[in-house]
Amino acid sequence: MADAPMGSTLSLAPPLIMVGAVVVRMAAPSTNAAIRTTTAPTIISGGAKDNVLPIGASAIVNFRLLPGDSLAAVLRQVRATVADSLVRVRPLAPGQEASPVSRTDNAAFSTLHRTIKSVFPQVLVAPYTVLGATDARTYAFLCPPATYRFSPLLMDQKAIDSMHGTNERVRSADYQKVIRFYAALIRNAQ
Repeated sequence: MADAPMGSTLSLAPPLIMVGAVVVRMAAPSTNAAIRTTTAPTIISGGAKDNVLPIGASAIVNFRLLPGDSLAAVLRQVRATVADSLVRVRPLAPGQEASPVSRTDNAAFSTLHRTIKSVFPQVLVAPYTVLGATDARTYAFLCPPATYRFSPLLMDQKAIDSMHGTNERVRSADYQKVIRFYAALIRNAQ
């Protein structure tokens, strides 16, 4: 059992404080993928010179699906939005559906919860949508109700901002906790 089930974490805060905090958080660009399927035009091409009209144009648009949305629904929405018979909208590759949402009312989550609390007793354990693509999407079919995307790493804002960038790093003391966590998880899962 999670310390706070999915959706209930907001109800733990006083109402007036909660409203302001939710508005600020939901307006942040980093929250975008947590509340909707995101759209990112990644490659756009057309003309080659500023004074010559191009004979064609193309765009590659990347979508990160929110759990519950489907590739087919996104494709229908894009076609309805474009609504132009001269514009061809098609997937470049088969694509990948959003990962299923894992349950929190099972033995696997209980083991994860117990292990987190044993290594990080000060943290509140609650479900959260992981915004980045992980290897879990490849393995989710093996155990759909219990594929958890979790990193046992406490990070401050500076560490979060450095992720996937120049000088990305993990402090030695934090990495030792990662090792302790996985050793405990293996023991607890047996």
